[in-house]
Amino acid sequence: MTKEWIRSCLWLGACVSAAAGQVSKPGTGTVTGHVICVDTQRPARFANVMLFGVPASVSPAMPKTDSTDPAALEAAMKSAVSAISAVTYVQTQTAIDGSYVAESVPPGDYYVLASVAGYVQPRSLVQAAIDSGEDVTKGVTGIPIVHVSADRASEAEVTVSRGAAIEGHVTWDDGGAVNGAMVQVEATKKDHKDLPPQFAMMAVGGGLNGLLGVTDDRGRYRISGLAPGDYTVKATLQTRTQMSMQRGR
Repeated sequence: MTKEWIRSCLWLGACVSAAAGQVSKPGTGTVTGHVICVDTQRPARFANVMLFGVPASVSPAMPKTDSTDPAALEAAMKSAVSAISAVTYVQTQTAIDGSYVAESVPPGDYYVLASVAGYVQPRSLVQAAIDSGEDVTKGVTGIPIVHVSADRASEAEVTVSRGAAIEGHVTWDDGGAVNGAMVQVEATKKDHKDLPPQFAMMAVGGGLNGLLGVTDDRGRYRISGLAPGDYTVKATLQTRTQMSMQRGR
């Protein structure tokens, strides 16, 4: 982000003054900054920003199983919930000038994640780090870390890079368009590893961008914000659904 760009925001001073006047709860800190698009050098407007507590450790990903044993499923779910609940996260949104303010942030170290439609999602950056063997408790390539201290303000600037996209059509065997099909992409790397449960909350900030798409009335779909790589594409369609409503007595 250049000084010229900052000066060009005529009312940026008012935004900074407003942020400075906001006070976090005693014992917590405030984080401010901007999200900038690398390809345009323009602000990412109304982007989702999440401060994601750097985990002290990561748990193994939940094993994929077709087991219907209630006890086994309950144990796996409890383990995942315990891992997720140990992570602190704060979510906010950028303004029209790409600035953001996160208040009442508990002290600690946080990854600063920004999710913008069409740009590489934080989940993909973490996935790439895990697949390459990085220690995600110490840092992730492409994601800044901010240290938050009690009763102090910190700053973290974030950039997002344009991602790739996969688009196409889903049709029946007779050529007719399939409407409402769920299209999912999945990396085909041989060393691909599932994300630890600690990072499950990243979907809250970015939704399902870069993961899922739904076909329209012409059977078209488009999934954007993908990191470079090879992917498999799968389409599923829910059938035989039923819903009913009964009049109260």
